[in-house]
Amino acid sequence: MIVRSNLEDWMAKEIGPGQLEGPEFFDVYYREHEGENPFRAQAATREGLVAILGSLKAKLQAVYPDYAPLRQELDRIDMSVKLVGRMKPTQG
Repeated sequence: MIVRSNLEDWMAKEIGPGQLEGPEFFDVYYREHEGENPFRAQAATREGLVAILGSLKAKLQAVYPDYAPLRQELDRIDMSVKLVGRMKPTQG
């Protein structure tokens, strides 16, 4: 939740006034997917969660310079990967 909140804050600072307002701003993270959510099945497994987090980390590293706020978010992602790795497997 902290990472998402920080990314929302970064997005709000990066976009110009009037580019995304009200519902459009919240649609970036909270909109309903039409049809099947592509991340739902992937997020159902530890391996899938780790892949999603790895993809997020790679995207952040690709678009932001190496500076303290980014490193803090990357550390949070790494900690999340460690916690996911410790989760008990779900019983299907």
